[in-house]
This record gives sequence, C-alpha cells and structure tokens, in this order.
Amino acid sequence: NDPFFAQAQTVEYEAVSNTLKVQVKPLPEQDKPANFSGAVGNFSMNVKTDKSSGKQNEPIALTVTVSGTGNMQLLGTPEFNLPPTIEKYDPKINEEINRSGTIGGRKTFEFLLVPRVEGKQEIPPVSFSYFNIQKKKYETITSDAIELTVQKGDGSFAGGSTLAKERVNLLGQDIHYIKTRLTDVLPAKYSFVQNPVAWVLFAFPFLALAGVAAFRFKQGQMLLNKDFVRNKKAEKLAKAKLKNAAKAIQANQVDLFYTELSAGLTGYAENKFAIDRADLTIDSLRSQLQALNFTEEIVNEFCSTIEKCEYARFAPSTDKQAGMQQLYEAAKNLIIRIESGMHQTGVAA
Repeated sequence: NDPFFAQAQTVEYEAVSNTLKVQVKPLPEQDKPANFSGAVGNFSMNVKTDKSSGKQNEPIALTVTVSGTGNMQLLGTPEFNLPPTIEKYDPKINEEINRSGTIGGRKTFEFLLVPRVEGKQEIPPVSFSYFNIQKKKYETITSDAIELTVQKGDGSFAGGSTLAKERVNLLGQDIHYIKTRLTDVLPAKYSFVQNPVAWVLFAFPFLALAGVAAFRFKQGQMLLNKDFVRNKKAEKLAKAKLKNAAKAIQANQVDLFYTELSAGLTGYAENKFAIDRADLTIDSLRSQLQALNFTEEIVNEFCSTIEKCEYARFAPSTDKQAGMQQLYEAAKNLIIRIESGMHQTGVAA
C-alpha cells in the first residue's frame, strides 16, 4: 500500500464458501417416555416451594429448575397432577442460556398453587424426561413429593407469597377483589347528558380535529400551488442575497458583492417569473417581462443590471469598486418596483 509505488484499489469480489453436510439421526421410538417433549442433552432438575405451610387461598410458589447442556429452548413444561384441593395456574418461564462453547444453561418454571382446603396436602412428584445424547438413551428425572400444611383461612387474602396478588385472578367462586370504598359511584338518577360541561368536553376533540384538518388542507393547497411557492421563494432569496451584497460593500469584498448581487437577481427572476434555470437568458427574461406588460424602461433596466453584474464578475480586473453602491441601489429599487407592479396588476398574490 505504498502510495509512491502503487495505489490501492477496492474491487468487488464474490466469495463462496464450501458446502457442509450434516447427517441428522432420528430419535429412537423404542422406550420413549410418554412425557418426553423433545429435550436432548444432559440435564438435572430441582423442585422446591417458597414455603411449606400456609392458609387457605394463600398462593404458594412452586419452582421447577431444569439445568444442563442441550437444546434449552425446546424444553417443554414439566407436567404433574395435583389433587382437586389445590389449584394450579400457568407458569412464569425464565431462560438463562449460555451459547459460548457447548450450548446450555437453565430454564425455570414458576407455578402458582392455591390450596383450597385446610389440612395436610401433598404435591406429587414432578417428572421430566429427556434423551441423553452421551448414553444414547431416554432418561427420566423424578423429584420427591412435597408435603404442605394448610391452615384454615380467615376469609381474606394475605399476600404472604413473594408473588404479586394480581396474578391470582379468581378466588373461590369467580369473584375478584371486593371494593371497600364507593368513591367512584354515581347517584342512580344522575344523567350524563344533563351536564353541559360534559357536552363541551365531548365536542372539543371533534372541533379541534376539524380545525387541524382545515389548516392542513389549506397548507397543502398552498404547497401544491407551485407558482405560490416559487413566488415566496423569490422574495426570500432576493432579500437574503441583497443583504449579503450590502455586507460585501462594507467589507470591501468586490468579487463577493458581484457574485451575491448576480445570484440574487437571477434567482429572483427564475422563481418570480417561473423560468427554469437552464432556460434563463437575457432574451427569455426580456420576453417574459414584456408578456407581463412591464414598461420598456423596467425591462431594459432589469436586463441591463444583470448584464453589468455578470460582466463585472468575469471581466479582467478593473476599477470595479466605483459603481458598487450605485448598482446595489439600482437592483434593490428594481425589485421593489417589480413587486409593486405585480401586486397592482394582480399577476402575483
């Protein structure tokens, strides 16, 4: 890459990798457990509850954690049957997968259990089956049964579990938490339509929406009118360029003065009279001004001012500074007279 002897060059090159073939063997059907859900690898399981005793209708968290190496994301939810005295809700699942090297990690299933009857209750063993890739056979892990001591409840829910009580949607006979205050209850004879404030609040969004729509429609129509847009652009451009030209006079920057003044006049003519930049010549400008019924004096003076600016820009170095102020005043007065004439005749809005 030494620039003295040779220059570096970037070229496009399409690279194609080699083809890899993978032979996938099916899982054996022989001795496949009924609760096998597709787990392949080497796993262990841990089952625990957040407490071993509680009261009726108090939730208990049962956590089943499966860890090891293998296809963690394909691990199905471990299944276990509960007695009718214990209600089970869908688990909250959390995955922690490590993809560096051998894929593995752990997957946690957090079940919400609600015992309904007091006394000794038992959570049956939880079993989990997988295909051991090393031993090439199915294995089933089974936990121990968990005994619970359920005491008689007091009829109210005490959130003793680490889980939020919002996760228990229904209690007993499909009744949600009972309201204890009637702060948002209206009288039986109250009528919403009788309140005038309500009608104002109801109508306000529609009136505001209608106003915004009308404003956007008018703004869109103005933007669609190319003549209107170019007309506004012409005035703005002329003011900016004349301002720059005035600063150039004060700074005694001769070349910059003629450049800004020329750009201001030609840009003004291009947008004001709808002449494309490629077609803007002295002849086309003269024809357009005459078509708009401007006096011959204004036509000649406008074309002459542009020609003087262009000549001063590209002519050999002479005494260009002498007529700068006079040429600036002439250009400014010309634009004022053209604007006045177009407004009076209704040519431009």
